[in-house]
This record gives sequence, structure tokens and C-alpha cells, in this order.
Amino acid sequence: MNALIQHYSQLIGSDKDIVELAGAEKAKLLVISDSHGNNKVTESIIRGFGPDCQALIFTGDGIWDILNTIKTASVDKNLFAALPPVIGLVRGNGDYDTYTIYSNNDNIPIQIAETQFLTVASHKVLFTHGHRHSVDFSTDNLFKTATANNADLVFFGHTHRPYKREKNQILILNPGSCSRPRGGFPPTFAVVTVSRTNAPMTQHYSIEGSLFTGFSYRETEITSSLY
Repeated sequence: MNALIQHYSQLIGSDKDIVELAGAEKAKLLVISDSHGNNKVTESIIRGFGPDCQALIFTGDGIWDILNTIKTASVDKNLFAALPPVIGLVRGNGDYDTYTIYSNNDNIPIQIAETQFLTVASHKVLFTHGHRHSVDFSTDNLFKTATANNADLVFFGHTHRPYKREKNQILILNPGSCSRPRGGFPPTFAVVTVSRTNAPMTQHYSIEGSLFTGFSYRETEITSSLY
């Protein structure tokens, strides 16, 4: 359950929840990207997977879909309960840097960073959309940015293709697009389990069905790469 306040770090959640996430022994992260206006699928993913996760990370191009879900959660107790305690958002090339949501009779400005950091179970997570890092061609710039910032987990979007790669003990992951996949992939998102004692465990899920038939999810092995 999220406090629905924007922290000074631009994460959404209370200081207590952010600190507890940093010091946790183990935590699950729900990673979504590139919804491009399909707020119904983002809401469905959060309802289904949010209750078991300690943080939601959205890597851009569809910020309003997440904010619209947050707005709905303010009047929907089941959805509110499904929101992970910490939410991190970064803007994509199709997003703005400031949004306003209307909640509890207030207009609340939400600032959206281009690159964001989060500490989870003593691991430093860097997340960004990726268009400023030439991810259409390579993840090398992301590895350099992670190394320069002492981050060992990196999440990005933009390519609309699921992806994971590990190099020099740095894991880079793209959840894929939950709405507009490319390269023959289905719509996907990811769940990443982070632990103090074990290597991160990644799970990609494909999305089946539609708004009219209902959405369902199936764990999917990522067997090919863009690079």
C-alpha cells in the first residue's frame, strides 16, 4: 500500500517505506514500460502483481497511465491496497517532466525525472528510459552510466523489446512494452527479486487477452536479444 505522496527524491512513497526497502533482506520489484496510453493494461498488471511487490518501477512512455491508476486508487480501496509501497517513475521521450493529478480535492504536481535511483536490499538500482543512452544500438552506455554511479541493477525501456544482460556483476533489464511490442515479441513486463544474499532473479511475463476478454499473464523465457 502506497502513501501516495511524492518524496523529495521524486519517488512516490513515504520516507519510512523507502528506508525499509533499502534495508530489506529481500524485495520484489514490478517493472513496467512503454504503455503508450493503455492504462487498462497497467492497472490490470498492478492489480495482479502489485500486492506481492515492494516497489513499482515504470521506465517511461506512458507516465499518465501510471498516474491515472494512482488517481483511480485514491477512490478504489482494492486498487489502493495493490499499489506497492514505493513507486519510481522516469520520463520517456513521449512524456512530460511535470504532471498534475487531482486527488482529495487538491491539484497535486508530480515531477518526473529523466534518470532515477532506488536502493533495494542494499543494491543500487538505476532506471531510465534509455533514449539518451542510444539503447536502440547497444547497452554499452548504460553499463558505463551504471559503473560511474555504483549501480548494479539497471532498468530501461524505449526499444519495446524484453532484454536482459549481465556484465561485470551489473544486470541490465528491459521489461519490454506492455502495450506496443516490437520484434515479434508479445506484450511483456517483468518482476525482479532482489536479495542481500543471492543474485537477482528475473521473470518476464507475456500479456494475453484484451480489455474486452480480460488479461492473463504467462511467465516467458527471453531467448533472443536485440544486440
